[in-house]
Amino acid sequence: MIVIPNKLLNLTAEQLADRWNVTRSTVDGWRAKRIGLPYLKIGRHVRYRLEDIEAYERTRLFQAPLRAQTSVRSPPPRASVTPGRQYTGFEPHPDILTD
Repeated sequence: MIVIPNKLLNLTAEQLADRWNVTRSTVDGWRAKRIGLPYLKIGRHVRYRLEDIEAYERTRLFQAPLRAQTSVRSPPPRASVTPGRQYTGFEPHPDILTD
């Protein structure tokens, strides 16, 4: 039987911040706003249970969607230009009379 010291089952805010690569003040802010994990308050000490951390991490686990195979697209059709006229990027509606 493997015995794990009880000290390793509870993490400090600093240890949690290191685990998640955030600042200690971020973890403290989440606690103050009641966002995220439940915590233990023993005297003036705050601890996060490892089982709560791991359960929370499992709920935040996402699978990246599979990318669809991209097909080779043909380029968009080119705008037609009447010989002798400069193309302005705007073609009037056919119902509008022009000179």
